[in-house]
Amino acid sequence: MYSPCNFKEKVKLWEELINVKLGVACSQWCILGDFNAVRKTSERRGLNPSGNTTLREMQCFNNFIETMELLDVQLIGGKYTWYKENGMAKSIIDRVLVSTEWLVHWPDSKQYIKGRQMLDHCALLLKPVTIDWGPKTFKTLDIWKSDPAFKKVVKQSWETYIGKGNPMISLKEKLKKLKFDLKSWNRDVFGFISLKKQNLLLELAELDMKDYESNLGDDDKVSRMKLLRKLKLLLHKESALLNQKTRLKWIEEGDTNSKYFHSRIRWRRVTNELKGADVNGTWCEDLTKVREEVRQVFQTRFSAPKALRIHLQNIEFQTISVDDNMLLTKEISDNEIKRR
Repeated sequence: MYSPCNFKEKVKLWEELINVKLGVACSQWCILGDFNAVRKTSERRGLNPSGNTTLREMQCFNNFIETMELLDVQLIGGKYTWYKENGMAKSIIDRVLVSTEWLVHWPDSKQYIKGRQMLDHCALLLKPVTIDWGPKTFKTLDIWKSDPAFKKVVKQSWETYIGKGNPMISLKEKLKKLKFDLKSWNRDVFGFISLKKQNLLLELAELDMKDYESNLGDDDKVSRMKLLRKLKLLLHKESALLNQKTRLKWIEEGDTNSKYFHSRIRWRRVTNELKGADVNGTWCEDLTKVREEVRQVFQTRFSAPKALRIHLQNIEFQTISVDDNMLLTKEISDNEIKRR
């Protein structure tokens, strides 16, 4: 699409697109081109903010994106998409907007800024790129604590491994085994929530059909109550899991909106994913080169020269007396614990 420069004409175009979407059943949307508008003031530099870049225009543009339920695919390989000929002004007025359903089918969609050469606009390239950066980090789930079996699994896993030799190596191996056991337990207890929920709903539907034809017996009524309790617990687990994955602090547990949660999870993964690295001024996605660049960055950060390190010679610190030190470091007796 190409949006006009006039504000009223922009608003008219956005309203037409909203109406088009309302009349089409397709949910996989990708709108790209020159929108001649920015979403925030930081997306434009060198131009008078009192001109076209007004608060009202940005608000209308953001409302359009929100109403269309579109996501702004993160730019890679550059910061601005339009440059004035003299280089004194630049902005992000070209972009690719996609729906959450688009990301379901193409979750690895990425937006690349290509060279502009003699033009004032940069070319944009949208393509799916999958890069395996290695194993994902292990993370615990808050909902685990609500299950009575969680502490038993942790205790049993911790006690079954008997380490020998270096204590630090034993600790590492115990944590490694605990991670493996928790992953297995999570898969068996909390895994396949959607499938379990679907099976419960099917069983409830069968009882409802039976109830339509004739009154349910006492055993069927008890079974339905048990199924409803299981379903309620399952929905709570699903809501808590999605809540933590999206990191939305303002939503209370139990406010289930699966579509919204899943869209937030997908968007968070897209924005947080490592796309590549700037190696010597050139954008690079080569797995080996990016890993080496990251390693060198952290190696440099944590290996400062001795001349830059902080020295504490000739600095007098406040100290405690010998008696106070002995009092603080002495062994704690059982009687002292009981008195406390």
